[in-house]
Amino acid sequence: MNEPQNRRILLIDDMPSIHEDFRKILAPRPMASELNGFEAALFGQAEAPSCAGFELDSAYQGREGVARAEAALQAGRPYAMAFVDMRMPPGWDGVETIERLWRIDPQVQVVICTAYSDHAWEEVLERLDVQDRLLILKKPFDMIEVSQLARTLTAKWALARQAASQVSGLEEAVQERTRALHASESQLHQIADTLPALIAYVDAEQRFQFHNQSYEEVFGLKYEQIHGKTLREMMGDEVYGKVQGKVEEALAGYSVQYDRVQKTANGQLRDYVMKYLPRYGEDEDEGKVLGFFVLGTDVTELKRLERLKSEFISSVSHELRMPLVSIRGTLGLIAGGVAGELPAMVKNLVGIATNNSERLIRLLNDIIDSETIESGTMHFEPRPVELLPLLAQAVAANEGFASQHNVQLVLDGPAEAVTVNVDHDRLNQVITNLLSNAVKFSPPAASVRIRLLRPDNGRVRVEVADSGPGIPEEFGKRIFQGGPQTGSPDTQLKNGTGLGLNISHSIVARMGGSMGFTTDAGKGSVFFFELPQAVPVPLPIDDRLWAMVHPPLSA
Repeated sequence: MNEPQNRRILLIDDMPSIHEDFRKILAPRPMASELNGFEAALFGQAEAPSCAGFELDSAYQGREGVARAEAALQAGRPYAMAFVDMRMPPGWDGVETIERLWRIDPQVQVVICTAYSDHAWEEVLERLDVQDRLLILKKPFDMIEVSQLARTLTAKWALARQAASQVSGLEEAVQERTRALHASESQLHQIADTLPALIAYVDAEQRFQFHNQSYEEVFGLKYEQIHGKTLREMMGDEVYGKVQGKVEEALAGYSVQYDRVQKTANGQLRDYVMKYLPRYGEDEDEGKVLGFFVLGTDVTELKRLERLKSEFISSVSHELRMPLVSIRGTLGLIAGGVAGELPAMVKNLVGIATNNSERLIRLLNDIIDSETIESGTMHFEPRPVELLPLLAQAVAANEGFASQHNVQLVLDGPAEAVTVNVDHDRLNQVITNLLSNAVKFSPPAASVRIRLLRPDNGRVRVEVADSGPGIPEEFGKRIFQGGPQTGSPDTQLKNGTGLGLNISHSIVARMGGSMGFTTDAGKGSVFFFELPQAVPVPLPIDDRLWAMVHPPLSA
């Protein structure tokens, strides 16, 4: 039996009025529906739909909130999520509160509520190692956003807890039954039939020797239609061809895990995480792989929630980008003198605001690109592109930025044309990101060298070398995973989140290439990417003869 959904929410904020606002949204009073009717009649607008059923507890300082969370966990009534304010003088701030909260209860979902912060967001992300447990809600709040966050994150908490419990229970059950398979086969059937997952045993000849009730329900087959059949007979030639390599790995003694979309008997498409766990023999068969167990966990609902989260982030990013672009344009007009000559102090402030708006737009663009890459919806239009002219365009476009940092850009490449089959704009995005990073981390009066190397083994290589401080070893291991652009307290942050390298790495991979780097502490780093060289398409024989007989006119 499924346990009731946990709808307990903890609000940590030093302002009583905020608590009152959240209660109006998440825990309305009994007369709320009648008051909404009166309000609609008088003013033509009522409160947003209520989220009845949430249990909202209040804490006015971080220490008090952590104490409440600890007491709730000890009482067996943990909070599913917490809304935490970033600034709560004179006590702990939001970052320290969340750190201590996650030490006590790592599963709690957290939403940071803030209008401004004493910490750079890069520092927040680095300190909290957020993964997928943290979202940011900017003040002033929107009632619908608060309501959606509460519903989605409490549901996510419950599903994650249920999935972890199921996987843990399944693995324990399989290990236990492996030791007692011959002696308690009937008991194994009873246990497996009660578990909400696909469980089976396939022997060395790839025949089903055991399966649970879920297999029959998902595939719409009877016991005799599965037992004794081979994987190829069950899956069909096309599907079996896709998983044959994984089956062979399992029979070679390796544990295998992969994602699979399965069409059920009622026509639904369900997402499963499939695991193959090899079974070894005992006594005279010791060390021999006799077959493997199959575990299939349905993660359809969990993936749906992940998609909802991604869509929410993408939607918010797009909604923020439009006014920011407008603000940047207006500031540009003001700086250009459309409203008259500006005093020096005002002109300086307008310049600061313009730079910050541009930085926020770049950050939002990175977030949008990151989401489209993760969801597989980023659009590519590959075509033959000559690399050297593209590199020259990128260098010219970044000359102004380099001049601001007193850094010189130097381009070096072969005289002959080198062509690759790529999306022109996306590759330009990659080159621009590498140039920008190299300039930002180079000392004044330094040079950034861009080299296009001649094709080797059918692959073209582009290098961007700087003379900066180098990359710390601990950060180098995760440099393409996204995150702050520093791994050392001695290195100054350069107003980036590290998303650019993560996005560039993914773009190059999508175009059939690879990206890497080398570094020398105190002397600089070289980032490079390699792409397959485009193979020239030969002209048809008639066209070649025409070209020989009718050479092009010289200029």
